[in-house]
Amino acid sequence: MLRRNARPLYLLLLLLLFVVAPVAALAGPDLTVTVTHTGTSGANFTTNSTTGTVSVAVQNVGDLDTAGNITVTVTLAGGLTYHAFGSSSSGLFTTCTGTSTVSCTTSGVITAGATETVTFTVNAPADPNAGPFTNSASISGGGDVNNANNSADDATTFGIYNAGVDLRLTVSHVGNAGNNYVVNTTDGTVTVKVQNLGTDPTVGTITVFILTNSDLAFNTQTAGNFFTNCSGTSSITCSTATSFASGQGDTITFTVKAPSTIDYDNRINAFLTGGSDPDGAVTQDAQMYSIIASGTETATVTAGPSPTATFPLPTFTVAPTLIPATAVPSATLIPPPATRTPLPRPANAGQAVGPIPHPNVTIVIDRDGVNVRLLPAIGAEVIATVNGGYSTNILARSGDGQWVQVEIGGQLGWIGQPVFVVVAGDLNSAPVADPRTIPYGGFENPRAGLTSVTSPLTGKLQDSGLRVRGGPGRAYPVLANAPRYTIFSLLGRTENNTWVQVNFEGTLGWVAAQFVDFQQGLGTFDQLPIDGIVADALPISEPTGDSYTDTLKLMLARVELSQPSLDEVRAIWTNVALGGRATCGSYPARPTDFNIPNPVLAPFYATLYPLQTDFNAAMSNLRQAIDLLINACRTPQPPEGLVGQPVVQAALDAVNAADANFASLRQRLNALLPPDQPVTDDECLFTFANRSEIVPRLRINEAQIVTLSATHFVKGFCFDGGTGQSLKIETLLVSGNARPRLTVSAFDNATNFIGTAQMDETSTLASIQPILITQTGRYILIFADLDGAANNAPLQGENAVLLTDITGGTGAISPSLAIDPTTGNVIVTTGSIAAATFAPGVTPGVGVTPGIPLEITKAP
Repeated sequence: MLRRNARPLYLLLLLLLFVVAPVAALAGPDLTVTVTHTGTSGANFTTNSTTGTVSVAVQNVGDLDTAGNITVTVTLAGGLTYHAFGSSSSGLFTTCTGTSTVSCTTSGVITAGATETVTFTVNAPADPNAGPFTNSASISGGGDVNNANNSADDATTFGIYNAGVDLRLTVSHVGNAGNNYVVNTTDGTVTVKVQNLGTDPTVGTITVFILTNSDLAFNTQTAGNFFTNCSGTSSITCSTATSFASGQGDTITFTVKAPSTIDYDNRINAFLTGGSDPDGAVTQDAQMYSIIASGTETATVTAGPSPTATFPLPTFTVAPTLIPATAVPSATLIPPPATRTPLPRPANAGQAVGPIPHPNVTIVIDRDGVNVRLLPAIGAEVIATVNGGYSTNILARSGDGQWVQVEIGGQLGWIGQPVFVVVAGDLNSAPVADPRTIPYGGFENPRAGLTSVTSPLTGKLQDSGLRVRGGPGRAYPVLANAPRYTIFSLLGRTENNTWVQVNFEGTLGWVAAQFVDFQQGLGTFDQLPIDGIVADALPISEPTGDSYTDTLKLMLARVELSQPSLDEVRAIWTNVALGGRATCGSYPARPTDFNIPNPVLAPFYATLYPLQTDFNAAMSNLRQAIDLLINACRTPQPPEGLVGQPVVQAALDAVNAADANFASLRQRLNALLPPDQPVTDDECLFTFANRSEIVPRLRINEAQIVTLSATHFVKGFCFDGGTGQSLKIETLLVSGNARPRLTVSAFDNATNFIGTAQMDETSTLASIQPILITQTGRYILIFADLDGAANNAPLQGENAVLLTDITGGTGAISPSLAIDPTTGNVIVTTGSIAAATFAPGVTPGVGVTPGIPLEITKAP
């Protein structure tokens, strides 16, 4: 018996040994690993930043030194990527490789009881994530005898923050019946959370608006640390002037009462403004809710899917009266339209079904100076002007029958009903089209949308990126943006060969043919079907910056259209004030308000809402002056046209207010709109903070002269770079006292600087080198002297600026710009490139072009 029980007793003692003494060191090397991090915002990281670090500590807790290679593998969370190797405490690890998963290997020895720490720098992603995240690490090799201790998570979770102020907003609810509310009950709740995920503290007042689309009534509020008071019932406004530090947040909880009417499939919406957040915040409750019956009556409601970016946001109407700057705007919720049933897949999907038929309808213009507009709308961009007698066949008509579509100069445009006469055909037989709402080709055979069709015929965007639109014209919505060097399948063309249909990453759309390099030659056109193929599904278009720009243009056009009414009513009331009689019987046109659709208003709220408010105030003042005239002319006593002094004064006050509104709106709108001129191949349209400017392009080995002065002290240039290139930008003082700073950043992310240089007072040359291009794209160079000139003299100077390709260069790279001591001309030497000279202050010769300034008004 003793023999039979000896083995089980031995196993039990061995198990007991591990239970009583689990920390005893194993015979041999025993490696453990921990990982920690430091972000650019404490525990967190800032978008596009490379100053965060991750540290990995490897400890040998065994009783023998390690033997063989040791590999540490770190998995970076939340989009962090490896940037550069930092250090190894004892020098065992000399490099790390990888991107989001990083491996560090050493053949060195970690002695018993010793710790080796490896530190490297990481990049945060461009798009912030909600988080929180953790990094993790594991280790292998080195003769480790206890793999169970080889992995560990970062002890501190982190998030990705935006630089500056970045306020986030979430809203959720709990009903009396789970996600739903029971009629006439008050024990449901709504919770709103606000958090500053930026690096900077907020500045100024922060306002949160919470709205429902099923008449929930907000009752009591559980105060937060910041938001201590809210107002309203079905729409709530909460404000606070307390500053949110980086990472700080607040939670507000409301008790709500359900209405007495049953209603289905609703959401709670919220948006936030202020606090110096440039973008604000807009959100929806992640779950739908319904108002259901009480008692024995039951209603089973299936919650819809989580909202996507295309879910309709609520629309707010604003009263056309001037709201003081300190007032909180009130909003009336308009319920979103009912969810539409998705249209079926077109029967001809993927097929070329022939050209879109055109009606046999001919019109003749009956007056001179008729505008042809980009869209079927008063105030839309004018693309051409035609005179009386102009005759053309139409392509389509608008849904309201007030506009007809024509082709003029290779472009599609619209002419209004009152200015033409139909001389052949039936206008009602023309198909209905509208580039804003109806896909090109109609709903039965849409020629834009989604597709899986490819083609052996391809085109390449050799010189620049390009918008992919929903039809062959600038009026159609932007479906995607194809970057430079994109290669896509060609699937169709317009009859005049000015637009081609393409498949860009599954999006079927149209691009302007003049910017496409046809890789099979110009004979490609003959092989493409006219009007292209039919899409697999209708296009999906998100609100873009184009919507913002179009809104500004339309608002400015509306101001100009209202100017004649303002001039006419001003002349009438001025005449009355001087003792004349009011002109009755033919009154100036009364302008209407401008209401911006919420999907456009929400992302640009801080800019567009004040403009919309002031626009409507201007039109209200103008209407008041016109209405006072109409009322005066309707009064029988005193005699028609005689007006009392108080009415005259009120009318003149309204005219003066409208006049001031018009002037302010023009100034602000023109400042926000991009330059109204075509961008050539030697220029780029640079946009930052919703402002745009055309800047000249720097080309390799072509110098440009930059003139700085007290009123023009900041200028910009664009240039292109390809992956793997190494570039140099240098500037040489030619004359004067300018000592500029050079700053290079990505064209579409101008605050993410990748290189800077400053010309100091003792030097006449400054350079940024090498500029290592890791991603093919466009870059912006800001050339500025913000400090003014030395010795308190007025800023005035000329500088030469040069872009050079130094890929493959080794050793010291000598300057490429110099002054000829004999002639005083600037000399350009770029390796094997022949020297070019030009005199400062004169037009340069071949290869050297004068710079075009980017003008930025100096802040007071």
